[in-house]
Formats: sequence, C-alpha cells, structure tokens
Amino acid sequence: MNKIDMAWWFVGLAWGGAIGLFYFGGLWWTLKRVAGQPKARLWLGISFIFRALGALLGFWLVLRIDHITLFFALAGFFVVRFILTRKLGRVEGRR
Repeated sequence: MNKIDMAWWFVGLAWGGAIGLFYFGGLWWTLKRVAGQPKARLWLGISFIFRALGALLGFWLVLRIDHITLFFALAGFFVVRFILTRKLGRVEGRR
C-alpha cells in the first residue's frame, strides 16, 4: 500500500458519493414531481431506469480502476444514502 493507492481510495469514496447524490437525489426529485400526476408510474419507471443505468455506469468506471476502489465507492454511495434519508426523509411537523 502506498500513497497513490490511498489517493485512489479517496477518489473512489468521492466518486461513490457523487453516484449516491445522483441516484438518491434523483429519486427524491422524482418523488416530489410525480405526486398527483396522471402518469406517475410511467415517470417513476423512466426515472428508475435512468438512475440505475447512471449508477451502474459510474460503478463500472470505478471497477476498471481497482476492486478496492470499488469497495470505497460503494461505501461512499451508502454514506450518502444514510445522510440523505436522515435529512430529506423527515416528515414535516415531526422530529
């Protein structure tokens, strides 16, 4: 293990965070916009396909670097999921 490897790990962590923001931020945005629309199921399906393909492409690019970097990217992805569900998942009027 050298400093270059550790630098790639931090890049993987940041890249995974960006993928998480894209995926879960897109999910939040979609759910906010879809409420009350007549073709909500269609929009949810299109959104899922777009977000899933984007996330898979991002993880595939990280996997081309190294398997350990992929682990850190997945960690960043789930850290963002944890943070966003705590910040955005609250119902108004409740703690």
